[in-house]
Amino acid sequence: RVVAPDWESSATCLSAGLCVAMVPVHFARPRIDTGEWVELTLENPFPDAACCLTWQQNDVSPAMAWLLDYLGDSETLNREWLREPA
Repeated sequence: RVVAPDWESSATCLSAGLCVAMVPVHFARPRIDTGEWVELTLENPFPDAACCLTWQQNDVSPAMAWLLDYLGDSETLNREWLREPA
């Protein structure tokens, strides 16, 4: 098991061949597109997971209120933020 302190350190470990990992597609795609990393497809993909957001509730800006209203629930959050566009 390799634990990295941040995403850039994890990218360094992956590029050096020290491990395999699951990373967000927006982080991996540029490296996959250049051939630096190889994308593997799981035979049994993970189902969508419940998503949680945290924020400072005593200081909700209009932008944060809009975001919370827009995302609304785990399905929307998964569709808008976590799934790779088709």
